[in-house]
Order: sequence, then structure tokens, then C-alpha cells
Amino acid sequence: MVSIFHGCVPVFTLGQRGSDDALPFDEVLHWPSFSLRVPADELQELPAVLEAVARRPAELKRMQSGLRCAWRRLFWSSLQGSCFGESARGDAFDGLIEVLRRRLSRARGARRRLL
Repeated sequence: MVSIFHGCVPVFTLGQRGSDDALPFDEVLHWPSFSLRVPADELQELPAVLEAVARRPAELKRMQSGLRCAWRRLFWSSLQGSCFGESARGDAFDGLIEVLRRRLSRARGARRRLL
């Protein structure tokens, strides 16, 4: 979280290319717009990936701008208290509740289709 507060773009090295590894709050955060993913089996490419982004400052700025919108969903203001004077509304707790609501809705829809 501290790195995100400073505008650092997160880099994830989950699974292999094509795997369906989920990131936190996938249902409410569009991770590709403000983070990078390098599959674990391609980790040797990480320096090249980072250099490529560094050569595209407009893309890097776009991703950092996306972080400014996403950090609220990742910080537990309602439990840990405000960090920057923000309200608890729209924090990670609200994000978790929204994820659970969407998953429950999908599960109910799938069950109805089976019946």
C-alpha cells in the first residue's frame, strides 16, 4: 500500500501465462489499467517489461492516474482509520462487500439456470 500511495505501479508475478489467477477485488478493480502482470514462467522478462513501460511515459502516467482511483478500494479506512482524511465509504470493506454481492448474484443466477 505504501508504494501505491507513492504512485508506484504494482507488478504481479502470479502463475503462468494463461492461468486464471485472480487479484484482490477483481470484480470491482480493473487491474490491467494500473498494474503490470508478468507470468512467473516469464519472470526473466521483467527488466524488459519495466524498461518498455519506462520508455512510454504517457502510459506510465495513465497507470499512475488509475492508481489514484483504485487505492481507496485497497485501503481499509473503516478499520484502520483515515490516512489522508478520506471517508470510510468506498474503502476495501465496501469493495469486499461489493465482490461478495456480485458473487452471490452470479451463484443465484447459475442456480436458477440449472433449475
